[in-house]
Amino acid sequence: MNALSLSVRAFPLRAMLLACLLVFGCAHPRLPLAPDMSLSGLDTAPLQDRIIVIDPGHGGPERGAIGLRGITEAEVNLTVALHLWGLLKQAGARPVLTRSADQALYTQGEFDIGNDLELRARYASDADLFVSIHHNAALDRSVNTLIVFYAMADPYGSRDAARSVGEALQRRLGRNSHSIQPGNYTVLRAGLFPALLGEASFISNPDNEMDLAFARTLAAEARGYFDGILAHFSRGVPVVRQLGPAEATKDDVRPLIRTCLDPGHAAAQIERGSIRATVNGTPVRPDACAQNCCEFTPPQLPNGRHRACVSFRNTLGNSARHCADISVELPPHSIALSSSFAVIPPDPAASTCIDVLVLDRLGRPVIDGTPVTIATSAGRLLQADTATVNGRVRAMLAADAGPGTAMLSASAGSARGHMQVSFAVPAAALLSIAVRDITGQPVSGAALMDNEHIVGRSDSHGSIQLETNAGQHDVQLVKPGYVPQQLTVRPAAGAMTRAEAVLKPIDGGVFLNRTIMLDPEGESPAALPVLKMLKSKIEHAGGRAVFTWQSPPAPSYQARVMQASREGADVFLCVSAESRHCRAGHYHRSEAGRSLAVHLRETLPVSGLFSSRKCAVRHSTHYAIIQTAMPAIELELPRKLAQNNLEGAAQTMYAALRQWLQERKPQAP
Repeated sequence: MNALSLSVRAFPLRAMLLACLLVFGCAHPRLPLAPDMSLSGLDTAPLQDRIIVIDPGHGGPERGAIGLRGITEAEVNLTVALHLWGLLKQAGARPVLTRSADQALYTQGEFDIGNDLELRARYASDADLFVSIHHNAALDRSVNTLIVFYAMADPYGSRDAARSVGEALQRRLGRNSHSIQPGNYTVLRAGLFPALLGEASFISNPDNEMDLAFARTLAAEARGYFDGILAHFSRGVPVVRQLGPAEATKDDVRPLIRTCLDPGHAAAQIERGSIRATVNGTPVRPDACAQNCCEFTPPQLPNGRHRACVSFRNTLGNSARHCADISVELPPHSIALSSSFAVIPPDPAASTCIDVLVLDRLGRPVIDGTPVTIATSAGRLLQADTATVNGRVRAMLAADAGPGTAMLSASAGSARGHMQVSFAVPAAALLSIAVRDITGQPVSGAALMDNEHIVGRSDSHGSIQLETNAGQHDVQLVKPGYVPQQLTVRPAAGAMTRAEAVLKPIDGGVFLNRTIMLDPEGESPAALPVLKMLKSKIEHAGGRAVFTWQSPPAPSYQARVMQASREGADVFLCVSAESRHCRAGHYHRSEAGRSLAVHLRETLPVSGLFSSRKCAVRHSTHYAIIQTAMPAIELELPRKLAQNNLEGAAQTMYAALRQWLQERKPQAP
């Protein structure tokens, strides 16, 4: 026993093999086939100087999946990665390992999985290909599928590489099949480089775990990755060499856009039928193509930046996509000035809003950021904006102490505009209200209601100015996300009456500037009624609620995940209402998701809708829950609850979201 113990400590790999033979020899009589690791006779020129980042998943305190017999994913991933590094180095590539030992990348404090994953992704900033090596696990221990995920946002180079690697892994590991799937894991969504994540097998499968105990299995897997990477680059890497306006001009509303394409391989050509061009997501047909260059003319574009994208495929099967910003900037052509009041009292405390609208020759707002100069011959300019937003700038003109006339001018480029404001006793009653929140910041977009009619709305400076009748007015200020504010004002004829209003945010303002994705699970609309009620509550509190779909056909979950990313959502809430039970599922690596699931579990019973024994928190394997970039929850609501108590169910979900957001809301410095 002592000799064996010393041998185990001195030779861990030999000890592992010996243990496998002693303990499992009868149950596992065969050895995995020895892999061919020779590169003799291969044309490895396509890999020359290619930067391949190899990311062995997990490591350090993060062990990943663990088999029944104790093999950990972290050590298996690293062994495969080291073998792959050696093969790529021998082939003339420039392989880079995110880790070369059993350790985490994040070492600045207590281990944090999010920071660790972000550090891994940073390695790939200049990579030709990013390969993250993993091994899967499932509750069903009979499962042992081969899956290669590609970056969901790049169904071009990433998908091409995943297809080649999947085929090679299947062949080298002797598997019957494989699948490639779009993925949105942190390391796959971190950049614009081609990226894939391989799950070559399941550690949770007992037979496969025994195979993974042998170095030859891991070497064979590395050879599969290598063969796939070589096959991918051997088909060429197509490149969009040029994409932008054919001429250096920004004053054309339909700029001719030119693109030049490179098939990436001497033996390849461009598949003409594969060329796709879009501007702001709208397809545009090429006008003409010659010598691998094409020109296309978009529809008329407003002033501003626009996104042009081109994709194509070469005849060897690899594809590429590239996007570039183009700018349309017609110069200022005309300027119009307007004032809230044509006449204001000759009092330095009196002021009026001066609005300046800058248009191009087609009568459209000029590009944002266009410089504007405003001047006055009398009075004082306050809070003067200097650059346009939607073609507009605003200033406040304060009156002089005595009667007079202010001649105002505004200029932008060669365009000029003029108007005048008199300092005198006005005929009407003038009302000026400054709207602030509880921190003193201006509140824009607040509606001033008088007898249930909107009579004014606050601007970006929180100002409302209007002419009105003299006498007492009981008005109300209303804006989603804020408690309505009652206000009594008494404007007098011939004078300017000033007032201030402070709006208090609903529920502490936790929903302000928050976006919540609402996803009716699957293809069933059963959860729509309760989600619509939840949407109204979120929007009443100043949040933004966006449905992934409302009318059939329901989009794929890949489309839903991508939509949530485009919307910049803070939470993804996937809800079904066809179960007999209540369950809140979250991704097992998401602490934020787990926290929200716990809030739901604790809030639902408190609401009195059902007992706590009927609601459970669990790990979810739902595709959208795993792939979303933001915290995500899969919530199963009992059918009867969703049908018979819509208000109660919606209010309970709202309360859980409110409490969770309150805990996550950054504290003011």
